[in-house]
Amino acid sequence: WEMDRIQAEWKEKEIRLQNLREDYEEMPEDETEKECGKRVRALEMAEENLREAAASLGSRTSRLLDRRASEIFSELTGGKYISMNVGEKMEISVWDGVRRIPAGALSRGTIEQIYFAIRMAAASILQEEPMPVILDDTFAFYDDKRLKSALKWLSGQERQVIILSCQKREEEMLKKF
Repeated sequence: WEMDRIQAEWKEKEIRLQNLREDYEEMPEDETEKECGKRVRALEMAEENLREAAASLGSRTSRLLDRRASEIFSELTGGKYISMNVGEKMEISVWDGVRRIPAGALSRGTIEQIYFAIRMAAASILQEEPMPVILDDTFAFYDDKRLKSALKWLSGQERQVIILSCQKREEEMLKKF
């Protein structure tokens, strides 16, 4: 939300800056021109500051998301993968303690675990208070081992979890808990 607010403010400042530039070009040279020049420079500085703030916020949020998603992913995989990283261009890789592995080299089930970890991390970071989580056929590509670890992780969360599925597998496994 903060990023959206900054981007909207940034867009507004860009429009104001463009309008002032156009006004500046149309005005005769006098004291008003000097005043407009000051305002243009002030808006350019404000734009620069907003760009820096947006980049800083994005970087902090990205690090926080990576850290939380890594914790969840490591738990889901039983520690097989220590961490994961989402790069600037949204390329995803995991660290197994020895090498960095691009997501494209992983199985479909492991990739689904990564996506799950990212969604759960984003939900925990962006929500000010615990909200219910609704999962609709989220575990369709999970084998039983992955499903069990995901359900075990979910059961340890302090939030309501609603699972919708066309299979009985989730229900049967939850009964065993």
